[in-house]
Amino acid sequence: MLASLEEAGEWVEKRWGLSLELEDLPLDDPQVYKLLRSSHTVGVFQLESPGMRELLSRLKPTCFSDVVANLSLFRPGPVQADMVSPFVRRRQGKERVTYLDPKLKAILEETYGVPLFQEQIMRILSHFGGVSLAQADSWRRALDRNQPQEIKRVRREFLKAAQRKGYPQPKAGRIFDELVLVMAAYGFCKSHAASFAEIAYRS
Repeated sequence: MLASLEEAGEWVEKRWGLSLELEDLPLDDPQVYKLLRSSHTVGVFQLESPGMRELLSRLKPTCFSDVVANLSLFRPGPVQADMVSPFVRRRQGKERVTYLDPKLKAILEETYGVPLFQEQIMRILSHFGGVSLAQADSWRRALDRNQPQEIKRVRREFLKAAQRKGYPQPKAGRIFDELVLVMAAYGFCKSHAASFAEIAYRS
């Protein structure tokens, strides 16, 4: 795709005499978002599959962060955990955003209470487990292997750590099962999502 974009820039320069530096294009062009909302995106990097186009028509992106979210939602984790519909409804104001604990608002507000990114999973584990982000990432990587014994081990360690920090086991268990576990193996790294979204936008 990068080669295609470079070729397109060369064609524009040859055809109209304009020097087009793709990285200089603004990320807030209304016409780009109008095209994305129309879901006529065959040929657009990462946004051309039927499922992705259907999601675009539902999400109706109006800014760059919406494109990042779109790419992050159309993945096995959010789809299998049925997180796509709540995200879309909440973004449209059709469903109230709720949190299992008030402290989750600072972590999940940007994604309407739905965990999409690896960084969010790490922050949840770190805050409620009272551990460093390095330890949280170690737990996340263990969960990423999707092995039953590892999942049990991490869950046990997290619940003990959360209890020491004052979070009762039932609440910590729900946070782990409903937010962490469903996304740990499939959460998208936000920086990767943003990089893909930028290429998608420019294409």
